[in-house]
Amino acid sequence: MNFFTINSSSHVYSPSTEGAFFKVTGSRGLISSNSALEYPEPIDVLLATAGRKWMDFLTPKYSYSPLLCSQRVVDSMIRAKLTGFKALLTCLEPPEKKQIAPPCPYYWLIPTGKPYRWTTKLYSGSQKTHKYLNHFESDDGIAIREYKLSNKDCVYEKRTPIEQSWDGNDFNRYMEDECVGVMGFTLCSRRVVDLAASEKWTNIAFSPFFAVEPVRIDHLNGVWPPKSFYSKYEPE
Repeated sequence: MNFFTINSSSHVYSPSTEGAFFKVTGSRGLISSNSALEYPEPIDVLLATAGRKWMDFLTPKYSYSPLLCSQRVVDSMIRAKLTGFKALLTCLEPPEKKQIAPPCPYYWLIPTGKPYRWTTKLYSGSQKTHKYLNHFESDDGIAIREYKLSNKDCVYEKRTPIEQSWDGNDFNRYMEDECVGVMGFTLCSRRVVDLAASEKWTNIAFSPFFAVEPVRIDHLNGVWPPKSFYSKYEPE
C-alpha cells in the first residue's frame, strides 16, 4: 500500500499556525501551493498559539494543510531521498503579546508531485450490514463507537487510487494548484510513513488514502508496521 494522507495532530502543547498561512506583511490573501513557490524566503508565518512545547510539526489550528516541519524532519527526508516536495524556510511571528523562541528553523512543506487518479465505489446501508468503526475525539483521547450501516438512504464513498497514474513521488498534490486552507491535506507514500515511524516524528498523523472510515495510524508506539492500515470493517 503506497497511498496515505498526512493530517494535523493538533497537539495542545505545540504552537500552531492560523487556519492557513498568510503573509505577515503586505497582502494577506490566501496562498496556493503554486504561488507559495514564488515568495522569497524566509516566508513570514503568523502563529495562532504560542504553545509550550516545540514539536517536529506545527500544524494549522483549523485545517489539515499546510504543514510546518522542523529542520530535523527536512534533514531526515533529504537523507532518505524522498521526492515530490519543496521545503520553504519560514520566519515564525508570535501571536500578539506573546514571545517565542524556536529551537530550530521550521520549513513549510509543499507537495510538488502530480495528482493521481482514483476510482470511486459507493456503498449504501442496504448493501452493507456489517459494523464499521467511527472514530471521534474526546477529552480522554480517541474514543471508539460501533454502528451498523442500516439506513438505506445513507451512501458511503470509497476511493481507490489508480497506481498506474501515480508518478512515484513520495509527496503528491490533491489538485494541480491547491488552495491552502480548511479543505487542504497532503498526500504521501508509504516511505514517508515508514520514515516517520523510524524517526518518531511528533505532532503529525497519517491515515489510509480515502478509506470509508479513516483510521489514524499510530506511528509512534507499538510494533511497526501494523498488521493492517485499515479498520477490520473497511469494505473491499
